[in-house]
Amino acid sequence: MRRSRILLSLACVALLSGCAGNQLVSKQNRSVHFEKTAKHLDLGGTVFVYADIAGDFEKLAVFADEIIKQIAALEKDEQLSKIDFKALFAKMGFQELQSVGLSSYQQGKLFHNKAFLLYQGPRKGFMKATGGAPHAFEVPVWAPADADLAFEKDFNGRAVFEVASSMMRDVMGVEADEILARLDEPIPGFNLTIRKVIEAMDTRMVGVVRVDGSKIIHLPGDVFDFPFTELVFAIDEIGFVFDELIEKVGALPMVAVKKDDRFHTISVTLPIPGDLSAYQPVLAKDIKTGRVYLATTRAFLDEMKAGEKSLGKTAAFAQATTGLPSQGNALVFMSDKFMGKLGGFLTGIGKRFPEAAASIGLWQSLLPEQGHAMAQVMTNLPEGIYFASNSSDSHKSTLLTAVYANPAVIGILAAVAIPAFIKYQEKASAAALIE
Repeated sequence: MRRSRILLSLACVALLSGCAGNQLVSKQNRSVHFEKTAKHLDLGGTVFVYADIAGDFEKLAVFADEIIKQIAALEKDEQLSKIDFKALFAKMGFQELQSVGLSSYQQGKLFHNKAFLLYQGPRKGFMKATGGAPHAFEVPVWAPADADLAFEKDFNGRAVFEVASSMMRDVMGVEADEILARLDEPIPGFNLTIRKVIEAMDTRMVGVVRVDGSKIIHLPGDVFDFPFTELVFAIDEIGFVFDELIEKVGALPMVAVKKDDRFHTISVTLPIPGDLSAYQPVLAKDIKTGRVYLATTRAFLDEMKAGEKSLGKTAAFAQATTGLPSQGNALVFMSDKFMGKLGGFLTGIGKRFPEAAASIGLWQSLLPEQGHAMAQVMTNLPEGIYFASNSSDSHKSTLLTAVYANPAVIGILAAVAIPAFIKYQEKASAAALIE
C-alpha cells in the first residue's frame, strides 16, 4: 500500500471539504482573482483548491525582516542586519503572484490535473525562468516511438542569474562584486568564461531515455546491476562551447573528432571495461541548428529524427496528452512501462544495500503507479503560468508538497540560504586561518 500517499490525502480532507457546495459568495465578498483563476480549472471533480495570495509575500517579508534583525542583533552581525527581505522578494518576482488554483477529475484510469498561477503584469525575477512565449513541441516529432521518457523545457538561466547576482550584491556588498568578477576570468585551459556560458542560458533543454530490461549491465566489482539505459540530452545556444572543446582536445590521441552531413562529434577512444562497453558516449553538435547533444551511443543519437516511427505518432502518446495544450514551454512524457522499470531498478538497489531499503521503499511509494502512459505540459500565458497533466495521481498527492503551485518555496529557500551561506563561508575561512 502506498501509505505515504494515503496520509497526504487524509491531510487534505479538511481543505477539500469546504468545496462541497456550489454556491459562490457574493460579489462583494469574493476574491477579485477568483474568476481569472477558476476559468483555467475544472470545477466539480476530485479536487478543487483556490487560494488568493496577493500581498502574502509582503507580509512574509516583514516577518522575515524581523527575524533576521533579531538574529543579527544576537550575533552582532552588521552584514545580516542589512538584509532587506522585501527588496529580495521583489527581485524574485513572487510579489506579483495573485492567486493559485488546483483541480483534478478522474477520466478512465487517469486523473486530468490542472494548476494555474495568476500573475500581475509581466513576469519578473525567477518567474522568467520558464522561458518566453509558448511554441509547438518538437520532442514528439523526433523521439523514437519506444522512448520510455521524453521531455523538453525552456529555461531562462540568464534571468535567474541576473536575479541571484543582484541579491548577492544586496546581501554581500562589495564582496559580491569581487566574486562575480571571477566569472569574467577564462576557464583554465580555455578561452571561455563562465559568464559567457551563463549569458547563453536563455535556452531549451530536451532529453530522451529508453530502458531495455532484457539487457542487464553488471558493474565492475559486483556493485549492482541495472538494465541497459540509453540517453540523449541536448541544450540549445551553447554550440560555441562545443567548438572550444574541439579546438582544445580534438588533437589528443584518445579523442576522435568526426563530421558528417548531420553532426560534428567528439568521442573518447579509450576502451571501456566489462558490460559498460555497451556505452560509447558521444558529444555532438547539430550542424544546422547548433544544438549540442550528449548521447550514450551514436546509434541512439541517430534515431533522433522525424519519421513514421516517432513518439508523437503512437497511440500511447495520443492517450497521454489527451486534453493537454499542443503548445507550451515544457513537456514531459512517460511510457506505461517506465515506472515499472524504475521501480524494479530501485528494488534491486534495495536488495543489494539492505541498509537503504527503507529509504528506497519510501521513494518507491511516492512514484506514480505503473501501467499508464502519462504526460504533463506547462505553458506561459499572458496572465500567468498554466500546468496540465494526465497522471495516475490527482492533486491530492501533490497538495502538501506543492509541486506545481508553489515556486515561492524556491525563492524563500534562496533568501534564507544566502545569509546562511555567508555565515558558513566566514566560519570556514576563520577555521582555515586557525589551522
